[in-house]
Amino acid sequence: MSALDWMLVTLGKAVPEKAEALKSLELPDDQVQAWSVICRTLARPGSELVELLESSGVPVVDLNEQVISTKDIPLPESTARRLHAVLAEIGEHQVVAAVSNPFDQTIKQEIAFSIGRKTELAFAPPEQIANVLNLHYSAFDSLGTRHLWIDNEDLEVSADTDQLISQIAKMILNEAVKMRASDVHIQNFLGGGLIRYRVDGLMVRGSSLPKKVKDAVLRYVMTQSGLDTSNHTTPQDGRLSASVDDQLYDLRVSVLPSREDSRLVLRLLDKNRKFSSDSLGFPLREQRQLELLSRQNQGLILFTGPTGAGKTTSLYSLLAGINTPERNIMTAEDPVEYSLPGISQIEVDTTHGRSFDTVLRSMLRQDPDVILVGEVRDEPTASMVMRAVMTGHLVFSTLHTIDALGTVQRLVDLGVTQGQIADSLTAVVAQRMVRRVCPVCAVRVEDDLTPIETLFANAVQEKPTFRAVGCNACNNTGYKGRIPLVEVYTPSDEDRRLLRTDNYLRSADVKLERNLATVAWHQITSGLTTVEEVTRVLGAGFWKVIDPAVTSDALGSVSDNVFQRKQPGLMLFGADDEVSSRIGSLIDRPLIRVYSGEEGAEILRRDALVFGLIVYVDVARDPVNYLKQLRTHMSWCGLPVIMVLSASNKEVEDYLRWRGYAEWCVWPIDEEQFRRLCVAAVDL
Repeated sequence: MSALDWMLVTLGKAVPEKAEALKSLELPDDQVQAWSVICRTLARPGSELVELLESSGVPVVDLNEQVISTKDIPLPESTARRLHAVLAEIGEHQVVAAVSNPFDQTIKQEIAFSIGRKTELAFAPPEQIANVLNLHYSAFDSLGTRHLWIDNEDLEVSADTDQLISQIAKMILNEAVKMRASDVHIQNFLGGGLIRYRVDGLMVRGSSLPKKVKDAVLRYVMTQSGLDTSNHTTPQDGRLSASVDDQLYDLRVSVLPSREDSRLVLRLLDKNRKFSSDSLGFPLREQRQLELLSRQNQGLILFTGPTGAGKTTSLYSLLAGINTPERNIMTAEDPVEYSLPGISQIEVDTTHGRSFDTVLRSMLRQDPDVILVGEVRDEPTASMVMRAVMTGHLVFSTLHTIDALGTVQRLVDLGVTQGQIADSLTAVVAQRMVRRVCPVCAVRVEDDLTPIETLFANAVQEKPTFRAVGCNACNNTGYKGRIPLVEVYTPSDEDRRLLRTDNYLRSADVKLERNLATVAWHQITSGLTTVEEVTRVLGAGFWKVIDPAVTSDALGSVSDNVFQRKQPGLMLFGADDEVSSRIGSLIDRPLIRVYSGEEGAEILRRDALVFGLIVYVDVARDPVNYLKQLRTHMSWCGLPVIMVLSASNKEVEDYLRWRGYAEWCVWPIDEEQFRRLCVAAVDL
């Protein structure tokens, strides 16, 4: 029985009510991804599943606590990676190996034969095994090693190292295109490198790389995009083109030096992408409304929303719809992402004096009909935008506000008068993106509602239509592609009257006919997305609109896996229950949450919004070695650390000074000092 089959069967026995759901899962071959799918299906963190297995009689080992020196590992890398196994304990005559199926006798015999010692097997989460494999087998002295491992594929190293690195870079891009990724991240992780992909707005973990290989890939990409590989101090941006499966892509390259090493982000832009309002996925009502507004001869249309909300795509699509030979359309962008035929696109470059306002001032002398300004980010740009509208142009732009109704206040903050807004503002579109439920694996919601689906049904008196499950077609996420949620604000005659008399901001009567929450509600009942996904994106604001009686506590109790992501938090390591309780009681700010032990590690692995770490150091238990081990496993995250010592200790304090710490707490804690450090860590 394979490791994946064993996990499904064993966990099905431990959680019998989920046995059928587990049995029907289509798991990916990669064990780390498969474990993530199982956790999501059972709606439990990995630490709880490990406890379930242990209570069922399965031998378990925690690799976060078992640290084995690289020199003490006699298991060859090829064997370790093929079997997905690492040695957790090494004795004189016997070893304990951590694997995903501790009852596989074939693995047991092969490890015993390979190292010549009696072998026992124990279960460890596949992600822990993958991390240890990367940590212990990543420190190659050179690229002349016989084999490199990427996604469990064995690459022969030829004499031509450049050719090998080029091959690895192409593999990374191929995987990105296959996953429909918008961005590729390459960063430090556990002594090596980690590839991550942004798919449908969320980060997805990819392959691990040995450090030498990661550095070589970084240099290769920088060289190909014309960047300076000797510059390790300042950020650099570049571009290059690539062909993947006969499809041409523009790659926007960003290199950012970090505390330990540089990290690389690639933005993938399909050169052949076609833009049209029909392909945006807008609700038909808002689509028709925006198409009509964009055909006006004069006015200001603003899009608002966070980075990644699809504003640029929407603007490009609207411009494509009005791009005719009779119109002169010009854009000022930072940077120009896609090339639009027939449209003059100018890239903003402040280092050469081309800011948004200076480019826009020059544009007005180029006889444009329609202007796109990438962002209204300062007073000079806001002033020039208003001048362009007042002189008879149709102007599109973006603005950073939480919602459509906040636009007026933001423009006033940028020096625009309410009277100018009354005369120029045509529409404001607030936009967010939610993932579309996978059409292959989505299941229709019947009577057996989940707690959060029950909240939704009680609020709107109708059930959600579909529930996300996960299959190979959607990389086991339950979602494939994204759709926009939009609210459109067009000032009424009364709104313009209030603006002209400077009374708009004092009025409490300005309301939207359809806001983001209402549109999201209709998308859920239409079967395009799910309650969980909308809650992830819109948070408590969604529930305040559809049912003000739903409290944050009620939401937290039914959707921790969705809602925890919205809460800034501090993770606590190394403390027992009594100390944890004491430290937690010292933090009285509602936005700061304290986690401990594996709960915190699990949340961090899910990319939750954790802002800092609290490390409790028991000075009586080999404290310096503990800190070194913790640094090995956690320094990749780069989060601020608040040190709490159980007592004053010169050796530990000298070590902390050597590591660059200027301040730490000593038990019993100075409450004022501790709270100050916590507030600084979360930057409230």
